[in-house]
Amino acid sequence: MSLRFIKKDGTIRILWKNFMYADIPQHLFYSILKKYGEAAEEKNEIIPKIPENLYFLFLQDIYEVAKNKFVSLICRRKTFYIHDIPITGYNAFGIIDRGTNLLQVRPVTGCNLNCIYCSVDEGPYSKSRKVDYVVAKDLIVDEFKRIARIKKHPVEAHIDGQGEPLLYPDIADVISELRDVSNVKVISMQSNGLLLNDKVIEGLASAGLSRINISLNSFRNDVASFMAGVENYGVERILELIDVLLNSGIKVLLAPLILPGVNDCEIPQFIKFAREKLLPSEFPVLGIQKYIPHRFGRKVKTRVQRFYEFYNMLREYERIYKFKPLVLRAAHFGITYDCTLPKKFKRGEKISAKIALLGRMENERIAVARDSLIQVINCQADIGDRVSLRIRSTSHGVYVAECV
Repeated sequence: MSLRFIKKDGTIRILWKNFMYADIPQHLFYSILKKYGEAAEEKNEIIPKIPENLYFLFLQDIYEVAKNKFVSLICRRKTFYIHDIPITGYNAFGIIDRGTNLLQVRPVTGCNLNCIYCSVDEGPYSKSRKVDYVVAKDLIVDEFKRIARIKKHPVEAHIDGQGEPLLYPDIADVISELRDVSNVKVISMQSNGLLLNDKVIEGLASAGLSRINISLNSFRNDVASFMAGVENYGVERILELIDVLLNSGIKVLLAPLILPGVNDCEIPQFIKFAREKLLPSEFPVLGIQKYIPHRFGRKVKTRVQRFYEFYNMLREYERIYKFKPLVLRAAHFGITYDCTLPKKFKRGEKISAKIALLGRMENERIAVARDSLIQVINCQADIGDRVSLRIRSTSHGVYVAECV
């Protein structure tokens, strides 16, 4: 971890790249510092002067003191730094392998927006999400390499998650190291685009990002802001940044979510923009998304289209505007079934596991067993407790269990 140390109100604020912070008593900080070296001070910032061979040990000791005190600067939630537990088996972070040559890479949770349709109730105003996670870069890359090694087809690394991936402080470094994996052909990423700027785009391009899927929902700033749950989305700026992305060599897929009666009238404009701005591309350039209410997500008072209605609508737009594909399939992205790791558990199986983390929602925990994470629902056990579980679901190597 790359940390800064700031004196603040009788404590030392440990700041990690303007993403999360923890406050610890000054005497604890200085007692740790004294073991390894000394420090200089610049205004309120403390600059440790520690031999290089001891600095990592110093950071480990600091983290042990601060690990349960970190808070996200974006969502103001307790944040766990994941560096010493498995990162497969859980849906919110880590690596997810759904049995194809696309691997989902989820290094962080949390979002800078409060979209009215969000399927996981993300953002600073979330009522259900209690904690966030950030995964150590080396852990993400090492686990990705381990799983990518078994794939028979060229691999796509798709960086997404429950929130905004650009919140991850080391995102360009992750992309760069994934690009070095021999069988990785494509690196793509989801984003709402608001954290992009010229410097960020330059870093993403230099690292080797192939494509970014921008979830711009309207060309009208009032509608885009309403759907994103913010005061000013800044549509004009996003459109300027799309030009910067294209000029940098990063392909863009526009991915608006359609709410009937809100932004469905703009579909022709999305098609026009995609045709004029985003082509040519080896990827689809327009991915129109259907609104799907989720149990734990935010609900919008609108008519929910059935799937056949939604796809018939897209086919009609394909016919009228002679623009394909709007009905997207995995094959359009070169995604195919591929080898996957054997499942660690069977549905209905009873196991013993250790609670490693608090879950994202109330009365949810994350357990570890057989080198895998397990989401435990309706559980109030403490971190470190050992619990007896029954596996309820194993879909796509994501495990859900309940206490027995």
